[in-house]
Amino acid sequence: MSFDRHPFWNGPPDLMFVHMQDQVFHHKKQTALQALNGNQLQQALELYTEALQIAQSLPHLFSEIPKILSNRSLVYYRQGKFQLALHEANQSINVNRLWIKGYWRAAKAHKELGQVDFALDAAIGGYNVSVNQNQEEEIISFLVEIVSIIITLRHDPKNLLENSEILTGSIQTQRKLLQRLASNNCWEGVSLLVMGDHAGPPSTLDASAASCPVDSLSVGNLLNNITIPELKRFGVDLAICLLRSGASYEDIEEKMEKPVIHVGLKVALDTGNISLIKLMFSQYLKTPETKDALDGDGRTGLHVIVHSGKNNDSIGETLLRLLINNGCQSSIPDRNGKLAIDYLTPNDLGFSVLSTTTKVADSHVKVQIDEIKEKGNMAFKNKEYKEALIFYNKAITMVKGYKNLTREAAVVLTNRSIVHTSLHSVTEALRDAEEAVRCDQTWLKGHWKRGQLLRQKKLFRESFSAFLEGYWKGDGTVSEKYNILVEAVASFSNITEKQELEANYKSLSKVSNEAWPEVMTKLSVRGEWAAIRYVVLGVDFKYINGQVTPSGVARDVDLQGITYSTLFQYLESHEDPASLNDWITPLVSFLITQRGDQGTLLRFRESEEDVPLSAVVRFCVLTGDIALLQNMPYRPEMVEFVDGRGDSSFHALFKMSHCPQGKLLASIVRLLLQKGVSPTVRDRSQRLPIDYVNPSNNKEVHDILKKYTKQEQRLKQQQEQEKQRQETLRQQEERQRQKEEKREEGERRREKSEEAVRGKHRRNKRPTDKARKKEQAYTLAYCNSKIKDATEFLLDKNMTQAYLSLAEVLKKVHMSEEHKELQQQALDIVITSLGISPYQEIEIPNELVKIPHELYKQLINGLAAKERWIQMYFAIKEHRLHHGDLSLPNFAKSMPLTKVIKHSSFKDSEQLLIDVVKCMLDGGAVLDEGKESNIY
Repeated sequence: MSFDRHPFWNGPPDLMFVHMQDQVFHHKKQTALQALNGNQLQQALELYTEALQIAQSLPHLFSEIPKILSNRSLVYYRQGKFQLALHEANQSINVNRLWIKGYWRAAKAHKELGQVDFALDAAIGGYNVSVNQNQEEEIISFLVEIVSIIITLRHDPKNLLENSEILTGSIQTQRKLLQRLASNNCWEGVSLLVMGDHAGPPSTLDASAASCPVDSLSVGNLLNNITIPELKRFGVDLAICLLRSGASYEDIEEKMEKPVIHVGLKVALDTGNISLIKLMFSQYLKTPETKDALDGDGRTGLHVIVHSGKNNDSIGETLLRLLINNGCQSSIPDRNGKLAIDYLTPNDLGFSVLSTTTKVADSHVKVQIDEIKEKGNMAFKNKEYKEALIFYNKAITMVKGYKNLTREAAVVLTNRSIVHTSLHSVTEALRDAEEAVRCDQTWLKGHWKRGQLLRQKKLFRESFSAFLEGYWKGDGTVSEKYNILVEAVASFSNITEKQELEANYKSLSKVSNEAWPEVMTKLSVRGEWAAIRYVVLGVDFKYINGQVTPSGVARDVDLQGITYSTLFQYLESHEDPASLNDWITPLVSFLITQRGDQGTLLRFRESEEDVPLSAVVRFCVLTGDIALLQNMPYRPEMVEFVDGRGDSSFHALFKMSHCPQGKLLASIVRLLLQKGVSPTVRDRSQRLPIDYVNPSNNKEVHDILKKYTKQEQRLKQQQEQEKQRQETLRQQEERQRQKEEKREEGERRREKSEEAVRGKHRRNKRPTDKARKKEQAYTLAYCNSKIKDATEFLLDKNMTQAYLSLAEVLKKVHMSEEHKELQQQALDIVITSLGISPYQEIEIPNELVKIPHELYKQLINGLAAKERWIQMYFAIKEHRLHHGDLSLPNFAKSMPLTKVIKHSSFKDSEQLLIDVVKCMLDGGAVLDEGKESNIY
């Protein structure tokens, strides 16, 4: 076997060794790439070096050598070791003259080393190899690099450009090249290719793309990203070239965030060159809206010039004349209410220019106009429309020509427009409204009237633009601005052509998110649900498996203020609500289940008497679509709701005036049952839902509910039987209680008699130590007997008598240690007995509740220590029944609430758990620190 010779070849290797080394090589190469991408440069360098050594020893890997070398060059480049990066790049070229990346790495390294001419040489070399291999992307990359180098040179020392024929290729390649340069903000490079205008040495690239369409390039980005010296040198000419080729003026406003006329004026004032602003007047600045547009500070172009500080220079005077000659109005005030001329003195050059076009009314003229206007207003209120027109016509005639009465003119024109509307002269009304806006673009009511009339003429796109223009330009309160934005969105929702919808929707994206919550509230109150659709979902949205992916401008804002009562009116007023399903169900689903919290869900109601689940059912019936009910999250408290009329969701469904039939009704019924809604709840007429179902028309639904109704009847019988049993037990217990009361009464009389004897004895004779001991012995014996009696009562399961006996012990005053032990023994018996009693059978006699509070607290704590939480709750409840709701105020302060919530005794008693937890929270309990628990 023979191998072709190679500088790194050391003879034929073993085949098994070759296979193993091949695997190691590819592993190291892949790992090195991962390290390089992770910016672990030293590790990448070591791995590439090891891979290179393997490649140099195996002939079939010789083709990998230039790749590894160029990658090592990249590592050195990122490490800032540009000389080593250059060495590796040159090595890769020496190994393979056709390896394109070697030239690229060499050019980059030369540039960093300041060797621009060598960088150009390497880039030209890479370009030639790319051309020979027909690699378009590589050709474009090298052309971008070559152009970027050329514009930094001031001469061609090695005659590289003179001796090289570098071509930009096809129109398609030229477009990509220009786009790449523009995205890199290399606008001088664009100028080189399009106009041949640049600061570098000449080459075959100069004006080589002069025939390429450049309408897609952004003049806004150009003007935003070059310096004033660059503007003067090539920028103005390039902007003019692009605009003449069809580049977008709207893009200028979007990128520069100011009207076109203000952009053109800034360029002219910065450079002293008026060529661009003159082109703008000839191509774009044709209407009063564009000529007199206000900037962010509320200034016209004339205001900008007089504030520039150059109004006494020739450029300032030239620009003033240019604007006036092209129809810019000098009578428009700024936010301070001042005209441009108000900022000048008679000695300023611009004063004479503006004074010839500005006629100022004195106060006497204003008073006359106001008087005539008020007469017109009075005639309008009296519905004397023709009389009102006479006065308004006279006022408009007087106001014309006075440049400081633009607001007065706008007001009178708006009033006359309203009169024309009342006379059903829509065309004349619209003409006056448009003239009012031209007189004063800040007059909000003029924009409002114009938008309304355009909508009346069903020109919805124009109406949307009119309202939105009023939002941006009109003066008014925040609420007034939001109101006109509401009108804009309402008009937008009536546009039918999707292309027009998409084109105009971009305007809404500029509205601040702060405006949308209030606007959404106002839209929902008005019932503008089609408008809400576009604001939330956008023109296009995705709806897959009940999940909505909206694209609307207000999809992320707070939507808590939306009211849903008008939604049902909107659906009922629609001729075919089912035709709205492509967006109405996704919209409501997004609002109340995806974006909304539980509070939002609970607000989904048609009226104050309504409940959310019934509202969802009604929505599904109206739309014929059950998706919203299917996607409703499960909330136990919601399925227990009945509305203000006493109807469950089933009753609300069957009582609808247009109750559905067939499959839709059956589907809704099944879903309600799946959600846990009971079909056995009766309404105020004591009728079950099934009572409202006609079995002949809806047999399937009737059969479904019948199963549950039978179960309910059996359950009711069982409950009645249980009620009778409980009544029998109660009567037995009542008789037993009466007997016990008689016995207790006799016991009290006996104790009273004994106490009287002891009192008389104490009064007649001072007690001796012997007598006191005798008394204590008597009490000790008495308490022992009571504890013994209680024990026997407990064995007989006579809890009431046992607790009464123990209460006698606990009410005694115990001084000695023996007595205190008996007291503790009695208390322990009560705690143990209560703890093992089923909570349904707990009965605590009054006498036990009357023991000292401290002992009762010990009883409560004893039950808590044994984790008898339900028994503890009933003991607290009984105590507060006798001593008031404020008794034992902090009994649960140190008790573990989380342990209570997780306790097994509440497994089938969710409501009881809620009652116990609420009682403990009222008693000072808190969740354990660092733990959480959900309470439903």
